[in-house]
Amino acid sequence: MNITREEIGTLNEILKINLTPEDYTEKVESELKKYQKSMNLPGFRPGHVPVGLVKKRYGKSILIDELNKIVSGSIESFITEQKLDLLGSPIPQPSNDSINN
Repeated sequence: MNITREEIGTLNEILKINLTPEDYTEKVESELKKYQKSMNLPGFRPGHVPVGLVKKRYGKSILIDELNKIVSGSIESFITEQKLDLLGSPIPQPSNDSINN
């Protein structure tokens, strides 16, 4: 994970976060395992649903949740480490160069 800080004015800055798949794959896989153990699907014993089916049903939502946790946690830690003074909370800014997979 790489966080860069770019000043765009006297009172405004942009924080850019670059995530690689290595940053979140372990956490997503562990969440899939948790869902697998608690999932009850007809035709399978409780807790023994194949990971592929869990991933097909809940994979995107788990990925988005984990990415949100990682990004918000890294922003908070960056702000406290750099001792930035904020008025309010950071506002996400959409960009054209972000590609979601």
